[in-house]
Amino acid sequence: MSDAVKKPVQDYVHIAKDYLRPVKFIKKQIQSIEKEISQLHSNITSIRAIDYSKERVSGWGMHVGIEISVAHFLDTIVSMERRK
Repeated sequence: MSDAVKKPVQDYVHIAKDYLRPVKFIKKQIQSIEKEISQLHSNITSIRAIDYSKERVSGWGMHVGIEISVAHFLDTIVSMERRK
């Protein structure tokens, strides 16, 4: 291929990459949301035990109840559906 032909081809490749960059960004956002949904689903459906033999420690962190987890899970799914 001559240099005269390579230059326009390189220009088109650059234009195509710029055009498709938002698609790549959205794909990564969708993957992130899917991972978050999977984690929320796991948090909601897993059973956790409390070890009462250890001393209770109070901290600044706020433990989220299952109702908040379910609401966040549903909100995340709705948000993902809107982006599709």
